[in-house]
Amino acid sequence: MTSTNKKISELRSGERVSLKDFHAMGGLSKARIKTSSKPDQKEKPKNSKYRAKKVEIDGITFDSGHEGARYRDLKVLERVGEIENLRLQVAYPLEINGVLICKYYADFVYVKDGEEVVEDVKGFRTKEYNLKKKMMKAIYGIDIFEYYHNQKKSK
Repeated sequence: MTSTNKKISELRSGERVSLKDFHAMGGLSKARIKTSSKPDQKEKPKNSKYRAKKVEIDGITFDSGHEGARYRDLKVLERVGEIENLRLQVAYPLEINGVLICKYYADFVYVKDGEEVVEDVKGFRTKEYNLKKKMMKAIYGIDIFEYYHNQKKSK
């Protein structure tokens, strides 16, 4: 019995067959065979969801250049005493009736004029962010200060 008369299930472990014979035996169609890319080809890194490029400043990786630039500005303000206690990526658990729904991570939290400021650097608002912003107000009574690139906005 030649390999073309056999069924795939009748092949012995390690038995070799040509691709042509494999197809004749009812193997996968050519369209379903996945070939790997060339080993010397490097895969391109995926673009981020919002096309922001990560940057590293002071050994800290930021999600965007704008967030990194804002960090530099806030570090200067902290150095000259306009703000204090600068913290990054502060987590706020958002719970309803004792059930954790999600967490909001503030880009920056600091104290200015004795008041705690929760700040988020925004390129634009997403539905998810809008919901978390409302939950922050409802649960903690916190209004998030939004910083848009070179212009400040608070709503």
